[in-house]
Amino acid sequence: MDALKQILHAIRLQPQMFERHALTAPWQIEGSASHSAAWHLVESGSCSLLMGAENEPRLMATGDLLVVTNTRHYEIRHNPTRSTENGPQPAGLTTLISGEFRTEHNIVTPLFSLLPPLIHIPNQGGKPVYWLATALPGIQSEFYSGRPGSEAVVSRLMDILFIMVMRSWIDQHTEGGGGWLGALYDPYIGKALNAIHAHPDHPWTLEILARSTGLSRSFFSERFTLTVGESPMKYLTRWRVQLATTWLSDDVNLTVEEVAHKVGYTSSFAFSKAFKRMTGSAPTAYRRRE
Repeated sequence: MDALKQILHAIRLQPQMFERHALTAPWQIEGSASHSAAWHLVESGSCSLLMGAENEPRLMATGDLLVVTNTRHYEIRHNPTRSTENGPQPAGLTTLISGEFRTEHNIVTPLFSLLPPLIHIPNQGGKPVYWLATALPGIQSEFYSGRPGSEAVVSRLMDILFIMVMRSWIDQHTEGGGGWLGALYDPYIGKALNAIHAHPDHPWTLEILARSTGLSRSFFSERFTLTVGESPMKYLTRWRVQLATTWLSDDVNLTVEEVAHKVGYTSSFAFSKAFKRMTGSAPTAYRRRE
């Protein structure tokens, strides 16, 4: 899982607004998560999730966590009835805690675009999983406290929460699970992803990457694109630019040329061209903006 470790180390999650909804039926919440990951915890009651072209809603119960990505439109609504020992009963009060995972450089980071549309973390005995029950109160308290450094604390806690979501999803989906996380389990593509992330400065070419996996160039390219969702060289460029945004922001002592070499470019011109294509600004302009 070296590739996952490297991406989680490089991204930074920005603190976003938390909302607690106390909802009495009938109710409906509409959302979108095209360039981020929206999350909703069913604190009490139950609800239904309807995504995209799906006709059948997914039933969610108390303690369930939903993480929605790559979706232009989704709906969470009340359940018309709920089952009890005495049979179906009218739906009552439902409370949701909602938030969002968004990165500082969401144009560059491919993570959200490569995740499955829905990650569902089931409840444990009608309660949130232990790590969510532990982390969430601290995040809420710091978010609303207004104390010095609270934004940094929330950002770090959100990083941890996001990592736990990823770990939980991986535990649910092993080889063949689909998407970028599923690709990590592919015996060939996972090897290439780990190599790219471990050595971004290596002079990778399509042929060298294919050779490292033992596949022919054409078969490797086709399999990588099908599994990950974009071509190997485009993915490599995205990762290099993502790393560059971090170094340009954090290490003012590094020159643009030095950053270019650290991410595998022998020419600062070629690096600047790729960087501007991905972010919309040149490296020097990006650094001034930060």
